[in-house]
Amino acid sequence: MTEAPSEQAPKAPNASPAIAKQLHPRPNWQAKSQPTPPPLGEERGRVAVFIDGLSLFYGARSLGIEIDYKQLLRYFARDGRLLHAFFYAGVDSELEHSRQQGFLIWMRHHGYRVVTKAVQHFPDGNKKLDIDVEIAVDMMKLSEHCDTMVLVSSNDTLTYAVQRVGERGVRVELLGLGSSTGYELLNLVDSYAELAAIQDEVKMLPRREGHPSPGKPPMAKPQSKRAID
Repeated sequence: MTEAPSEQAPKAPNASPAIAKQLHPRPNWQAKSQPTPPPLGEERGRVAVFIDGLSLFYGARSLGIEIDYKQLLRYFARDGRLLHAFFYAGVDSELEHSRQQGFLIWMRHHGYRVVTKAVQHFPDGNKKLDIDVEIAVDMMKLSEHCDTMVLVSSNDTLTYAVQRVGERGVRVELLGLGSSTGYELLNLVDSYAELAAIQDEVKMLPRREGHPSPGKPPMAKPQSKRAID
């Protein structure tokens, strides 16, 4: 869990729910050894996406929306060439297996590379999913092959991985999922937006009677939110 800043420490920028921000440049000691890819709105080159699936689910639920996963993929691929879109998901033994697998199969058939990990259960009834190591390893592996990385998470334990891929010349874009995003992570990425700022572009639209929702896979709702250390 991120420590609260001291009185002398700089405060995190206020994230407007309706505006995607460009952050301050990295300090000189973090300067990249390769040219920085062009900004948003221009050619983003080869793009890789890393989505913390459960955090995205709760971020969308807090906004009262459902994600259209087809439209989400189109949004991430704009102005660039999508290499891979990783979706990291927990598999919960207490939930109906067929519904979980139906969702994951749907995602695999619609452009996502699904990475799963078992949800841990504790005697007190709490559940936990640690997926950050898998995300960090995949980011490092792909850093030699892409120009832009999109991280969909608010977990500041990924700060070191973001710093290292940035030093390799990769542009890093962060899609935050709430107010818990750490200041160090915010200050390392090249651009930052909240899910609230793009919700109209990626949310599920009400379906017309008799027509299936094209971007809504079958999904069992989690019974409880994961614990985050």
